[in-house]
Amino acid sequence: MTNHRSITDCNGATVTDCNGATVGALWGLTGRPIPAHWPDAWNGRVQVSLAGVGELALDDLVTRTVTVCS
Repeated sequence: MTNHRSITDCNGATVTDCNGATVGALWGLTGRPIPAHWPDAWNGRVQVSLAGVGELALDDLVTRTVTVCS
């Protein structure tokens, strides 16, 4: 009997940063901007797990990413 498991079965839906990265990467392949309401819930901030840093501004992260990729 074949075992048909989903991605969430493999990681127990506990590795949400990977899930978000996968969705973002796949969405990026479409060439369309993300829906405006997606980041609204973040209020322009994201929580991070970096020593000494608890929260970062989303706009700052976007600017840094564009700078590095340019």
